[in-house]
Amino acid sequence: MMHRHEKIWLTLSSVMIHGFMLLTGYQMFALGMGSPSQYRDH
Repeated sequence: MMHRHEKIWLTLSSVMIHGFMLLTGYQMFALGMGSPSQYRDH
């Protein structure tokens, strides 16, 4: 019984961590590729 829940939580946590890493990585990439003027406006 506990195995199923463990799998669900493990999958959820891994997905959340990967999603967070992708989001931060994408933001850093977008900011780095953006022009300085755009960066200063924000």
